[in-house]
Amino acid sequence: MRAVIVGGGFSGLATASLLSRQGFEVTLIEKNNSLGGRARVFEEKGYKFDMGPSWYLMPEVFDCLFSSIGKRRPYDLIKLSPSFKLTIDWKKDIVIYPDLDDNKEELNKIESNGFEKMEKYVDYTRYMYKVAMEKFLYREYKSIGDLFTREVMGEALKLGLFSSLENFNKKFFQSEDMLKLTGFASVFLGGSPDVIPGLYALVNYPIFGQGVYYPKGGFGKVAESLVGNYEVRLGEEVRGSKVVNGKIHSVKTDKGEVEGDVFVFSGDYKWLDQNALPVGYSNYDQNYWNTRVYAPSAVLAFVGIRDSIDEPHHHIVIKGNWKEHFSSIFNGSPLPEELSYYVSIRSKSEEGLAPEGGDSLFFLIPLPPGFRGDTEHIARRIVNEYLSKHGVKDVDYMRFFTPSDFEVEYNATLGTAFGLAHTLSQTALFRPAFRNRRIQNLFYTGQYTHPGIGVPMVLISAQVVSEIITNKFNR
Repeated sequence: MRAVIVGGGFSGLATASLLSRQGFEVTLIEKNNSLGGRARVFEEKGYKFDMGPSWYLMPEVFDCLFSSIGKRRPYDLIKLSPSFKLTIDWKKDIVIYPDLDDNKEELNKIESNGFEKMEKYVDYTRYMYKVAMEKFLYREYKSIGDLFTREVMGEALKLGLFSSLENFNKKFFQSEDMLKLTGFASVFLGGSPDVIPGLYALVNYPIFGQGVYYPKGGFGKVAESLVGNYEVRLGEEVRGSKVVNGKIHSVKTDKGEVEGDVFVFSGDYKWLDQNALPVGYSNYDQNYWNTRVYAPSAVLAFVGIRDSIDEPHHHIVIKGNWKEHFSSIFNGSPLPEELSYYVSIRSKSEEGLAPEGGDSLFFLIPLPPGFRGDTEHIARRIVNEYLSKHGVKDVDYMRFFTPSDFEVEYNATLGTAFGLAHTLSQTALFRPAFRNRRIQNLFYTGQYTHPGIGVPMVLISAQVVSEIITNKFNR
């Protein structure tokens, strides 16, 4: 039985490997000329860059996937120390280490009894994490009954599903700085602390309770490790499909036609649902997509410098009123002058990513989805400010990746960098479905589906949809 996977990002690669392991003859089709999706890599002038994901969290999710495809994790993990640094208005630095005890003095400076409060917070998020892994994440929600069971609802109330992340965090902390420290991860989940459900505080357990890791070789190495014993067709874009008697018979690409028995769309859900299917077969109509809340877009900057700067691998810089920044992203208010952003410096954790004595830097500056301003000007201003703060005058290499590039390279709706935001009305059952309701052999996976945004989440999505398919076709 032939399975055709459309999209070579993490969810597509994982699904291809899992179905191949179950005996399917798999063909993976990718529109770009390299695999990895947003985790593609490139090298220029001796600087090597991961183009997307950089936080390696929830390592057991990766190990579970590799076990499911009959592999041991083929790369080493480095636990970062420090885990990350948070800078507020260039006036205050908060440096967090993987061993919680090592943060006692720092946390007590931020807030009275801050360390004791963080211990309680980590204990509670550990509980949330365990319950979510066992009961919420690795499953399909097909109906209201699946979500609103007595067991699930009892846990949902304890896990803060019906409160915001900000309100959940306020049960433990009072200071603005501590709320920023425990709220910044919401950006990487495609939301803001005052909107994203409190359930997603569970991601703070890996950050503060397990530690932040780096996969040696970068995320490109992780993607490469998921390429298995199946056919890969690069530089081929799906443009349509042929549906016969309620089943897809083939997908039509710019290079021909690919037949199969089961199909999985793992690219941008909205684009494929609207553009790769005949009229009348889309899972959702345009009105549905018009009423969704999209996660931020972003402008990325890849910067190579001959100097070395004294910063850790992960550096979050919060500038000005970060709630105004969030408001501009999700509520359509004007973009403020002061923007918060994130910097990854992989060369701090692995040699050979920059010329000797230099560093390779990756900047992510969140922007509203559909943003059409001068993104390169915004990015250049922020990069120059950051480098100036560190005494760097000469930039050896600089490249920008804009919202328009997200649209062109990944068919990303509104140039979103992450897909759909995590809101209560876009969680679990309320995210786009794994199954096409009109085509019995078409399935979807990736960041739009449950459980959502982030590499661990899309790997879980791939495992869930692969199990659905193998059960349906009795493999």
